[in-house]
Formats: sequence, C-alpha cells, structure tokens
Amino acid sequence: TVSYYTELAESKDLVLIRGDVLFTSKLTDSEAKWLVETAQSFYLNDARYKLVERFNKDAQDFEFKDVLRALDMPIL
Repeated sequence: TVSYYTELAESKDLVLIRGDVLFTSKLTDSEAKWLVETAQSFYLNDARYKLVERFNKDAQDFEFKDVLRALDMPIL
C-alpha cells in the first residue's frame, strides 16, 4: 500500500510518501521499493509520462512493450 500526503505540495513543493508491504510473502521490501520508485518515474519523466497519457487517453494504442522498453527490460 502506498499513501501520498500532498498537504505540503503547494507551500513546500514536497509530497511525503509512505509505503507498507502488507503481504510480506508476496514482495520483499526491496521489490516493493523498486515497484513504487519505478511507478513514480513514469510521472516524473516527461518521456515516460507520455506512456501514462497514452494509457489513460488512447488505450487502444497503448502497448505494454513500450513500458518494458522504457525500463530497459526484456520483451518476451
């Protein structure tokens, strides 16, 4: 579970994030950290954010392979 606390976003340009791994048998702390950081990277990087926009606004043209390419992961 990831919670974003945006109360300081406007005044301090800061968002606090809290993450809790609820099912430790499913993800390790390091896997959960990687997952959150990777998801955030799609909102903080202009090129990656275009994939988010395509997913939300033009889903029929969205290709998950593009996400894998952005992450330099193998495409199976």
